[in-house]
Amino acid sequence: MGSASYALIRSTAFKQTGNGSCGLPARELFGPVKLETTGDSVKKIGNVSWIEGGGNEASVWKFEGLYTKDKNDDLVIEADFLIEGQKKSSRKFPVKIKIINPNSAKVLNKSIEISRNKPFYLRLNGKSLDGSGELTIVVSPRNSGDYLGMREGSLRIFWGGKSFGYNYMKGLILIAIQFFLMMIIAVFGSTFLSLPVNILFCLFVFFCGNITDFMRDISTVINVFEISEHEYGISKVIRKSNIFLIYLNNIIKNPILLLSYILPDFRYFSVEKYFIDGINIPFKKIFMGFGYAVLYTIVCFPLSFIVFKKKEVA
Repeated sequence: MGSASYALIRSTAFKQTGNGSCGLPARELFGPVKLETTGDSVKKIGNVSWIEGGGNEASVWKFEGLYTKDKNDDLVIEADFLIEGQKKSSRKFPVKIKIINPNSAKVLNKSIEISRNKPFYLRLNGKSLDGSGELTIVVSPRNSGDYLGMREGSLRIFWGGKSFGYNYMKGLILIAIQFFLMMIIAVFGSTFLSLPVNILFCLFVFFCGNITDFMRDISTVINVFEISEHEYGISKVIRKSNIFLIYLNNIIKNPILLLSYILPDFRYFSVEKYFIDGINIPFKKIFMGFGYAVLYTIVCFPLSFIVFKKKEVA
């Protein structure tokens, strides 16, 4: 099945681009090692930091370990920010970008316009790093009254990459580990459930294992139902007391939270985003997925043995 899927993907890419390899990138992703926001009026709401333009506010992103075999490859900076402006009708907002090479002290200043709910891309010549593996990027809105919202993963760098076939193989390994984990869960369920019920149990585990984040945030989802504006004019979610919702939250919050930690978290084996965005799967993810599966197996097998022994005695 994996070979057939791979052949179909290669064939489709070849028809679309005329070159199978060009249409199937596996770019190397580099995330920031540190994000700092500077300025007096920096506002943090949840996991989003907001900075205002026209002053000394700025976001400073520090990258380390930038490396690729082919130094001639372009370095691509991708950013996906939240934007709020004084002019609600404006679709584009000017942003200042400063790119600093800490080793050579070279500074490159850019001024671009970004759109709402749309990432922007900036290409740099890989040789501009001068062999350095470090880069500092400073981003700030240009106009007063414009606000830029960002999370830790809002800005990232792509440089170089691997072949799609190599990346596809790593994805299959992660899927195989996930399949192995489901087999362990099925064996555990078979010790105390009939076959039809065990099938439903496995389907339930698989479904809930893919929405663990949502399950952990369910209490917030239940409580939040009103939106207001804070002093910056940036949309902010607030909570309003409601007896029914508070009562409902108190009943289901703890059981769902406990269930989300007991069930396997299949985010460790998720490869869809890597394939869709054309990102190389890091070996760290494979090792984490394998370690997670082994840990879950160590817990499930003794429990299965204990349950089976009790049934045998009974």
